[in-house]
Amino acid sequence: METIYFLSGVGAVLLILSVVFMSGLAKRVSKLESSLTDHEYSIENSIEDAFREISSRDIQTNQRLDREIDRTDKMCNELHRDLNKNIESAHQDLSKRADDIDRTISNEINEIYSTIDSRVDKLEAKLTSVDKDGCEPTKKILKG
Repeated sequence: METIYFLSGVGAVLLILSVVFMSGLAKRVSKLESSLTDHEYSIENSIEDAFREISSRDIQTNQRLDREIDRTDKMCNELHRDLNKNIESAHQDLSKRADDIDRTISNEINEIYSTIDSRVDKLEAKLTSVDKDGCEPTKKILKG
């Protein structure tokens, strides 16, 4: 009988120890679960924050690219406009210079023609005066 009491006491102590151990274990598991839940929540928040940050930076990058593209287009248009003005100005200058050269050449040609006419007139006058003096060969040369 004493063995039964002893075994019942040992069983009761083991039962109490196992209940205490199980309750401690249940508390630890509960704390771990709440800690895991907190960590999961924290990780989810971190992931959401990262996605928000990536989205924000993506929007900022796209806006900056759009501004740079607009600025580059504006510069390109200004350069194109300036180049066209310079080409037009050069074309006008060349046209004026060509007209001046044409006028100068025309004047020079007219002077040459005038000089040639004057010389021919003088030659004709000399030949005619020689003919009046009785030189027959000059008439033949002139009638040719």
